[in-house]
Amino acid sequence: MRLKRTAISLAAVLIASPALAQTTYVYSDYDADSNLGLSDTEFGTYSADVFGRYDTDRDLMLSEEEYGLFNDEVGPFNEPFEAWDREPDGLLTEDEFGTGLYGAYDTNNDLLIDEPEFGAYGFNEEIGDTVGGPDNTVQTNEIVRLSDWRYDDLYGPGISVEELMDDMDVYGPTGEEIGEIDDVLFGSNGQALAIIAEIGGFWDIGDTHVTIPWDMVEVNLDNVIVPVTEDTVGDYSLFAQDYITADGVARNIQQVDDGWFDDTETGPYVWRASELIGEYARLAPQDATVAENYGYVNDLIIVDGTLRATVVSPDVGWGTGGYYAYPYTGYRRGADYYDIPYNETEARGLEPFEYNRIGMVD
Repeated sequence: MRLKRTAISLAAVLIASPALAQTTYVYSDYDADSNLGLSDTEFGTYSADVFGRYDTDRDLMLSEEEYGLFNDEVGPFNEPFEAWDREPDGLLTEDEFGTGLYGAYDTNNDLLIDEPEFGAYGFNEEIGDTVGGPDNTVQTNEIVRLSDWRYDDLYGPGISVEELMDDMDVYGPTGEEIGEIDDVLFGSNGQALAIIAEIGGFWDIGDTHVTIPWDMVEVNLDNVIVPVTEDTVGDYSLFAQDYITADGVARNIQQVDDGWFDDTETGPYVWRASELIGEYARLAPQDATVAENYGYVNDLIIVDGTLRATVVSPDVGWGTGGYYAYPYTGYRRGADYYDIPYNETEARGLEPFEYNRIGMVD
């Protein structure tokens, strides 16, 4: 039977913990302009990845306890938790964490992070992981085995982001069709933050875009219901919760027909689904030292408000058609490829993903 699903409250299912990727972060990958100095924007991608690692309860905040674990493994840093907590409210937002971390790494205060500064900190060796070091990399060694990976956790409660963006209309609380979804915003740890919808055409404001927090979105089998009305549409500005950077919007007229929206910048710790969907995917090297070209990312699957899987369509050269869903293991904005931490042998053992079972419960 098919189930009605909401974005924040789904039918009770047993879901395995999200996979921790074996990921390597190389200094040059962040140095987008190759000037051997990371600006605050370039460094922001790195700090977002570190933030997601230590946000163990996935509330998009670091508690003092979570910060303490980070400080023990990566630091110690000279400034206490209170110095980074600018509010102060006893919690670190991603922005507060990123600002504090950038200041800690920028030891010569020249507003650029060079390679020696980037490699200055590392995890406690007893943990078994490393940050920085001679090769300026960050690694986490735990990864879910594909032999333990089950699609059943995706089929029943799973939400296809590609279907949301391409096939589902948006309805208001009174049952009136009011628009369509243009994008979905995710945090650095894969948590769904909001949808961006094109709304209007019949209200006095005309066509516009709005940001609607994910926990206010109800996803049904063939439509999405949001609490937006003509009277409340102003409450869902693109500026909401800093998901979209203010300067990105200010530089453009907020009109759908101008086509500017696809290039609108998100905040440094938020990324858009449309950035990853369509990205070229690579597999981890098996016998060589170079990653293997594999295919492209076709879709993202959300379960219980969290990105659980990336669906990849292999290139025709692989000799296998169809779609294959891999555990989501993180996304690095601006990278040339989406790297999947499994080799060819592991990938060929994965069963095809059955799209017709999305939203089905046996």
